[in-house]
Amino acid sequence: MATTVETIIQLGFSKSSAARSQSFEVVGELVSRVGQCLREVFQVLARENPYILGTRATVPFDGSGWPRPSDCMRVIDVLATAGTLATPTIVPGAQIAVVPYDDQGFLAGVASLTELGQRFVGTGQALDPIGGTLTIVYARGPVIPTTVSDTIDALIPSFFDDIFQTDIAAYLAYKEKRADDEQIFLGIKGTLVAQLTDWSKQQTYSVQSRFPLVSPPLTNTNDGRQSEKEDE
Repeated sequence: MATTVETIIQLGFSKSSAARSQSFEVVGELVSRVGQCLREVFQVLARENPYILGTRATVPFDGSGWPRPSDCMRVIDVLATAGTLATPTIVPGAQIAVVPYDDQGFLAGVASLTELGQRFVGTGQALDPIGGTLTIVYARGPVIPTTVSDTIDALIPSFFDDIFQTDIAAYLAYKEKRADDEQIFLGIKGTLVAQLTDWSKQQTYSVQSRFPLVSPPLTNTNDGRQSEKEDE
């Protein structure tokens, strides 16, 4: 059963006997805090294994390009549909190459798109998609709660509820200037988020694949960008 925000907040208070529930407007401030923590957790998962948050949407050409879905955190893939307009026709379901905006000629001779202003646009080649629809596969953002009766986003297993409870406990300590308690709870939260990260990268042991399911730059250090020292 999905956990309500009210339960998260109540258990957050219960983690510290020093927390004073009368000091807070629960309906507003603490519900917002749960949403902030949800965004934080989703950002971590989207970096470590975006497929965990994966969904897809059919996006129509809007006159200048194909915008990212409004709840998109990270795009995983861009695929042709039966409605994609291109010459020659691109097989529905085929992956469409996405190249950097400052290197649009990288895959010359291959139907390609680039990104500008959070939308996909053609690179100027005659064989690039020019209209119709595309399928965007992406890691979505969280459903943000607005009331205490709302539940935690279903993509977060309830056995990780402690992350949100501990975050509330840390937030309460911060607001009440209990610095030592705040650091203790943040340390516990960090350990729990590390467990979540580990869980996200180790899913179905029976899966058969030719390549790693999740590989750099998704799980690399420094967001996949190596410094000169690391390259030496």
